Amino acid sequence: MTNFQYLIHLNKMAGRTFNDLMQYPVFPFTVADYKSEKLSLDNPRTFRDFAKPISVQDETKVEKFLTNYKFLEDEYFRASDEERGVSVSLPYHYGSHYSNSGIVLHYLVRVFPYTKMFLDYQDQHFDVPDRTFHNLESTWRLVSSESPSDVKEMIPEFYYLPEFLVNSEGFDFGIRQTGQQVDAVLLPPWAHGDARLYILKHRQALECEYVSRNLHKWIDLVFGYKQTGPPAIEAVNVFHPSTYFGAIDLESISDEVQRKAVAAQIRSYGQSPKQLFDSSHPARTPTSHLGFSSAGGPEHFDVLEVCDKSQSTFLSATNSIHDFKDKWCLFAFLGTLIHCSVGILWRKTFSGTVGLLHLLPTGEIEALSPKMVYLHLSGEGGKGDGQRGVTSWGFYDGSVRIRLKGSSELYLPYWPQSRLITCCGAPKNRQLLLFGDSHGVVTVWRLQIDPKTAMGLSISSRYSLLPGHHTAISCLAVCRDFSVWVTGSRGGDCIIWDLNRLCYIRSIPSQSKPVSALAISSTLGDIAVAYDGLDSQTQSELLVWSINTSVVAGRGLGFVRVHCLTYSSAAEGVNINVVAAGTDAGTIRIFSSWDLTPLFDIGSVEISQPIISVVFSEDSRELYGATAEGSVVVWKSHHV
Repeated sequence: MTNFQYLIHLNKMAGRTFNDLMQYPVFPFTVADYKSEKLSLDNPRTFRDFAKPISVQDETKVEKFLTNYKFLEDEYFRASDEERGVSVSLPYHYGSHYSNSGIVLHYLVRVFPYTKMFLDYQDQHFDVPDRTFHNLESTWRLVSSESPSDVKEMIPEFYYLPEFLVNSEGFDFGIRQTGQQVDAVLLPPWAHGDARLYILKHRQALECEYVSRNLHKWIDLVFGYKQTGPPAIEAVNVFHPSTYFGAIDLESISDEVQRKAVAAQIRSYGQSPKQLFDSSHPARTPTSHLGFSSAGGPEHFDVLEVCDKSQSTFLSATNSIHDFKDKWCLFAFLGTLIHCSVGILWRKTFSGTVGLLHLLPTGEIEALSPKMVYLHLSGEGGKGDGQRGVTSWGFYDGSVRIRLKGSSELYLPYWPQSRLITCCGAPKNRQLLLFGDSHGVVTVWRLQIDPKTAMGLSISSRYSLLPGHHTAISCLAVCRDFSVWVTGSRGGDCIIWDLNRLCYIRSIPSQSKPVSALAISSTLGDIAVAYDGLDSQTQSELLVWSINTSVVAGRGLGFVRVHCLTYSSAAEGVNINVVAAGTDAGTIRIFSSWDLTPLFDIGSVEISQPIISVVFSEDSRELYGATAEGSVVVWKSHHV
C-alpha cells in the first residue's frame, strides 16, 4: 500500500468524504521547496517538518500561538460557569482550521462543479484577485510562516489532478495589485510550468523514503493522539472547540439565537477528523519498491491457457521455470533507467493462432483465439467472483456466442448481418458486452446472473446502441478503474464512454489517421492511441491523451505499424510506468508513460512476425507478447 492509499483509507475511517465539503479528505503539505529548479528528494530540507502543524513550520511563530493560548486560558478560568462554553470557549492556539468548505473551494475554483459552488459561496462573485489561489510558493509562505490565520493543509487533488491547477475554462479572476492577471496557478520552478509534471513529482515526494519515515508524525497530529488533550497542547495543535466532533452539545444551549449562532460557527470553522489512534502511530517500515527489487520471484512460471474457438474447449500448456531470480524491472525509483539487457524467459508456439492475451485475476495469462474475449462475471447480486468464460464472434452464421467453462453455448438473441463486428470488450464483473462494428456504432448487451437457467446466465432483451463514429470502429479498450471505455475508428476519431451510465463523455481530437491500437492507464487514466500512416509517405505516430482529452505527449514511429498497446500498472509515485507497443517488425517498443520518451526495443532474431498482443503481469515485472504465427513469448530483464 502506498502512502497516498493509506491516507485515503485514514480519511474514510475518520468520516471524511469527497461528497461533503465540510468533511473533505485532508492531505499534508509535503514539499517545502518551491524555489529550486530541481526537486531533490534526498535532501531533508526539501520537506516540511511533519512533527509540527503547518502554521509553526517557522520556529519564530510558535511564541505567538502560545501567547494566544495562554490569554484564552486565563480568560476561560476567569469566566463564570454560565459563560463557559457559550460566550467564553476553551482555550486554543488557532481560531481557524486546516480544512473546511471555503478551503476546498479556494483550491478547486477552476474546475466544475466547484466553480459554481464557489460563486454561490461568494454571492456570485470570484474572490479578490490577490486572495484567489494563484501561486503555490506564496500559498506555502502564507500557511507555513507569514499568515497568523491561514493554517490550511492540502487536499488529495494535489497528488493526482493536474486539471485543478489550470484555467482551462478561461475564467476571469481579475488582476492583482502587481498588475498580474490571475490565470493558471503559478508552479514551482522544478515543475517547469507543467501542471501534470508538478502532480507526478509531487506524488513522488509523498511516496519517497524521507516522507515514508516521517509521515506518521503528521498522522499523530491530524488523526492521532496529538489531536486533543495535553499532547495537542504540547504540540501547539489545539483548534477552536467547535471544530472537534462532539465537543459542543447544541441541545444544551437553551437560547435559540445563541444555538443557531453556534451551529453556524461550527459549519464555517471546519471539522477535525474523528480521532483514530490514542497512541503514537508507528513509523512505516522500509519497503523494497519495484525499481530497487532484484529479489527472488515465484518458484514456477504461471500456466498459460489457450482457448480454441473451433473446438470450443480449453487447452492448457504448463511449463515450469525454476530459479527465477530476477523480476521484470524497467525503472529505478524516480525514473532512473536500470542498466539491463532483456532476454526471452519462455516461449511456446501453439498450433492455433493467438489473437489476444488476457491477465486473469489469479495472475495467470490466458491466450485466446482471434475474435474472442475473456468474460469474467460477478456473483449473484453483483457480489464476489462469479463464472468465467469467453465471448466469440465471426462465425459463418454471423452469431455471437457466449461459453462459460463447463457449460453449453449461449447465443445473443439478435445481431444485424449488415453490421460486422470489428472488436469487443467485456469489463470485469460488469455483466456487459461492448461491441464495435463496421458502421461506427457501439452496441452494449447486458448479461444477467440467472440461477434458474442451465448456464446460470441469461441475456437481457434490452441493448443500447451508441452511435458516434462516422467510420468503422477499429479497436476498443476498457478501464474498470476509471469506469470508462474508449473506441477508435478508421477515420481517426476516438470517443470516451461512461461505463456506469453507458453514455458518451467526450471525443479525443481527430488526427485524420486510422487508429490501430488503444490502451488506458489504470493508474493515471491516460489514453495511449496509435495512429497508422495513410500511405507510404505518412508516418505512424503514438499520442497520449489525458482522460480529459488534453494532449500529454506525442511520438513519431516512422513507418512501423503498431498492432497493440498496453500500460504497466505499478503504483504511481513509487514507480514510473511504461507504455509497451507491439509492432509489425516483431519488436516491442517501450516508452515512458510520463512523456513517451523512448527507452528501448525488445526483440529477438527468432521473432520476425508482428506482435499482435502484449500484456504485463499483475505486478508489472514480466512482459508477455503474442505473435501473428501463434507464439507466446515472455521476457525478463537481466541486470548488468
